[in-house]
Amino acid sequence: MQTVLIFREIRDAQAARETIVVLQDLLQKGQLQFRNPPPEPTVCCGRGCGVCVWEGFVTASETWRLDALSLLEQARGVGTFKESLS
Repeated sequence: MQTVLIFREIRDAQAARETIVVLQDLLQKGQLQFRNPPPEPTVCCGRGCGVCVWEGFVTASETWRLDALSLLEQARGVGTFKESLS
């Protein structure tokens, strides 16, 4: 099930993209207002910098994911959100 991925920690850019799409859909279906997800980087030198812009995107996306889940849980009742997706 695609929604299962929203309960997994975001560890890369592809997981961030997929998770954001699913969560935005759930937020919209629940008619919940929430801030925009972090924007994807537009510039990367590709040299493997110690602190790459993509690492920042992944970290920001994980924070966004946790906050979005919290809002969804508040809207549906704590502890019932995950069960309602099963």
